[in-house]
Amino acid sequence: MGKSYGNYDMTDRIIDDDELNEIIRKFSPLVCWKVGFSIGSMIHFDMGDRLEEKSLDGSMRHVGSASLWLNGDTWVIREGGENIISSEEVYREFVEKKLSKMFSNQELEKCIIDNNSGTMTIYFSDYINIIAYPDMEEEFPLDEGLVDFVFPDGRTVYWNNENSLYISDTLSNV
Repeated sequence: MGKSYGNYDMTDRIIDDDELNEIIRKFSPLVCWKVGFSIGSMIHFDMGDRLEEKSLDGSMRHVGSASLWLNGDTWVIREGGENIISSEEVYREFVEKKLSKMFSNQELEKCIIDNNSGTMTIYFSDYINIIAYPDMEEEFPLDEGLVDFVFPDGRTVYWNNENSLYISDTLSNV
């Protein structure tokens, strides 16, 4: 096992968006059923089967067998080509009311990395997409994902500030 930083093992390997899209297709349909707000501008999308998990306070909550996390500080959500909200404007009530409805029953379709612009676009059904940008103003650690995908088999794919996708091929019995 390689040296570990944060949640990522330095033996994680680089992949391209084609390989990420193969994984997305393998678990298709990954349908979103919950959008949650964390801190700052962090948002997560629960997809797949509903699993029960014990919270830190001891209560039970539902989480997805797959999830998508927007950890970076710069992103925009679009519907039909129109900007809906950005990381600079997002707030809890908007996520809980508008984004939860907007993403409810929407399927994660694919992800495209544009090497020219340095962006990642995540496509959902019904012309909904998320465009994530590198965090240029802050020194975001390269071993941390600006965008994280967690799949039902335990694999994690993360996109970092170098416009690279990494995969942790460690499988679990999730």
